[in-house]
Amino acid sequence: MSKRGNFLKIGSLIMVLLVLVASFASCGASKGLMYDDAKSEAMNGMTAGGYMGFDDMPMLEAETNAVMDSYYSKVEAPSEMDGSVELKDPLEGRKIIKTVNVVSETKELDSALQRIESEVIALGGYIQSSNTYGKSYDSYSNRRANYTLRIPAEMLDSFMTSFGGFVNITSKTEKVDDITDTYTDIEARLEALKTQEARLIELLAKAEKLEDIITLEERISYVRYEIESYEARIRNYNTLIAFSTVNIELAEVIDYTPEPIKDPTFGERLGEAFRESWKDFAEGWKDFSVGLVYALPSLIVLAVFIVIIVIVVVKAVKKSRKKQANMNPPQDNNNI
Repeated sequence: MSKRGNFLKIGSLIMVLLVLVASFASCGASKGLMYDDAKSEAMNGMTAGGYMGFDDMPMLEAETNAVMDSYYSKVEAPSEMDGSVELKDPLEGRKIIKTVNVVSETKELDSALQRIESEVIALGGYIQSSNTYGKSYDSYSNRRANYTLRIPAEMLDSFMTSFGGFVNITSKTEKVDDITDTYTDIEARLEALKTQEARLIELLAKAEKLEDIITLEERISYVRYEIESYEARIRNYNTLIAFSTVNIELAEVIDYTPEPIKDPTFGERLGEAFRESWKDFAEGWKDFSVGLVYALPSLIVLAVFIVIIVIVVVKAVKKSRKKQANMNPPQDNNNI
């Protein structure tokens, strides 16, 4: 084997080792990324301007870091194993937002809407928005309703089971958003900001210089704004977690959409074609009958005009023939 081949093998081995080392380093860095971002935001601006004039200020960053470390260690600490194997819901303890989108049909829209509203109230939910439109169903149009419902998360399955009992569900999609990491990060930032606020208030009580008092008050106002912003996000998340969203599209129909038949046999296809042909014939005859009734007054008037025209034409023809007969009497052929 040549020296060049040996150098290539050694170089390849070194490259593989470098890639492995970089991978381990990136894994360790990503684990602490959320923590570092939260801590840097919580401490943003704390060492600026007149703050450094206080002897107690160097302790503020250490206290904030301790709060963040304590919170994340509490959240991420693994539970103790008792040696027994226990199957648990993988979503248990997670912050989950569920959204369900349903397309459905009913033959009695008013009755179905009453059932929906009564079910929502009985389960402790509420109607976020609703819209009903369209005419009473016939061959050309139907009524529809759109609802956005908020159902308690623990009652979502119960509502969907009940809803499927009095309508025909043609389509359903379910979405699950896990916001546990985002929620935990916000809680940690909020706790750190509250610690900052309490410490800043203590420093403000000790401040004597006017410029220090003004600077501290500005910082306290900023921290209070951040706290209120995070608290609003927490409240919004709590509502989305506690109440699942159900979006319903409900149409009023004469006949439900049949379930698709997988790989029908030749006989089943013939039978379905025969049923559909008779159904189309019956619907066509109904439409023709309705159209005929609508057009009946026009047809009667048209028939009267046609009869009058025929009578006039017949009389005119008879009169013409009679006149022609008088002008040309028949000749006597006895001499022939």
